[in-house]
Amino acid sequence: MGTVLASFFTAWSIETAAHLHTDVVVLSIVLALSAGRVLRSSNAGLRRNQFANVSGIVLLQAAAMTLASVIGSLMSTHVVVGAALFSASVAGVIWIRKFGPTVTWAGSLVSIAFVVALVTPADPRIDPVHIAWIAVIAAATMSWAVILHLAAVRTGFMPPASPPATRPGRATGDTARGWKQLPATTRMAVQMGCALGAAFAAGHWLFGEHWQWAVLTAYIVGSGNRGRGDVIHKSMLRLAGAATGTVIATLLSGYFGRQDPWLVVVIFLILAVASWLRNFSYFYWAASITSGLALMYAYFGLSGTNLLAIRLEAIACGAVLGAAAAWFVLPIRTTDVLKRHTTTALTALTTYLTDVGEVGEAAAARRISARARYRQALTLADNAAPTLASHRRFARLIGRRSPLADTRDGLRAIDAELDSFTARAPGELSEQLQESIAATRAAVSDPHWAMSSTADRLHSIAALLRGCSCQQRERSATTARPQSLLPPPLGGVRL
Repeated sequence: MGTVLASFFTAWSIETAAHLHTDVVVLSIVLALSAGRVLRSSNAGLRRNQFANVSGIVLLQAAAMTLASVIGSLMSTHVVVGAALFSASVAGVIWIRKFGPTVTWAGSLVSIAFVVALVTPADPRIDPVHIAWIAVIAAATMSWAVILHLAAVRTGFMPPASPPATRPGRATGDTARGWKQLPATTRMAVQMGCALGAAFAAGHWLFGEHWQWAVLTAYIVGSGNRGRGDVIHKSMLRLAGAATGTVIATLLSGYFGRQDPWLVVVIFLILAVASWLRNFSYFYWAASITSGLALMYAYFGLSGTNLLAIRLEAIACGAVLGAAAAWFVLPIRTTDVLKRHTTTALTALTTYLTDVGEVGEAAAARRISARARYRQALTLADNAAPTLASHRRFARLIGRRSPLADTRDGLRAIDAELDSFTARAPGELSEQLQESIAATRAAVSDPHWAMSSTADRLHSIAALLRGCSCQQRERSATTARPQSLLPPPLGGVRL
């Protein structure tokens, strides 16, 4: 919230001095809120004491905001052209993720600008002076975000983020054929382009001047796609949270007039609550942000209970279109995503156990690298934890198990056993353990693999690792037992 407050007062001062429209203040608030989350998500591309690096981030955000503002103006005057440019730009930002974590991180910063242009009241005129001021305010906002982020990390108030886990390009491994051979980033980009295009068309056709709600929802549910199950889960949370937030905002707006300064205070309070509740569930974030946007529109005179139904219908339309694009357009199945992470984890586990008993720096480095790769695969699998938890709850309602959630639990069980793994020689690894790992890897690589059997195999591997550790601890205890406690030798003479 420090970034939001600093950016607000900076933008308000510039708006007052340059006699600009209030939309630049709204732009600064939304940009500050989003930029803070991106900076907290990863330190890739952001290093302390590198002026050129920080300057590049600020200039990148200013340039992206300039482009997004021009496209936002076109969306008001030339709907088809503006919608096409917006959809293509957002899809392109997703597609470039294939070039590595740093490019992905930079693309996240660029995508913020398009979201800001979508929710900020746009000036239909492409005024070079006004757009120049937008670039200045974007640069100032990003400067505040970077400065306060680095200060928080340096003082220990905020721990430095770990580097992002590398996502493999393919969603289904080497056995994929046809369109499934396309990298996941390409498929996600096509999905996003189709979802946004459909949302623009449906939004203008069905909801008139409230089309932004449909487009924004389609973008939100499709961004960060971790499989079509994740999109469905996020669509439901977005719909429920947005409905709750819209109802709350509609009721609150009745107590404030147009451009009431107290309404600004309420919006800031909601944004503060949103930043805190985001860590608990996406539902709370969707409810808080939607209510904040609705109150922002109320500040400009767009409020009333008559808009409640329109907003909810537009949000539902965007959620359905986003989910449909993820489900039917080059789909990325959650099963395939989890299969890929399981394959990576088992490969790393094999390497780790192969080097048991090896001495030397090279062997130690291989074990450390293998352990890190396993943790990385587990982290990527954990990203789908909310979706898998929902899948498990639904499966229990119909009296079935959830192989997806059980597979993730199996990977976590193996990770916990590796933390206490004590075997130090190849002979201490049971043949049953080695055969189980080999059989599981073969089963996962089979195109007709069964997720339920894989989950059982993973839990079996965890149990075998636990058994090896227990046997080794028993041997160590026996070896370390004092001589006086040993039974006397034959003849009754104690040595």
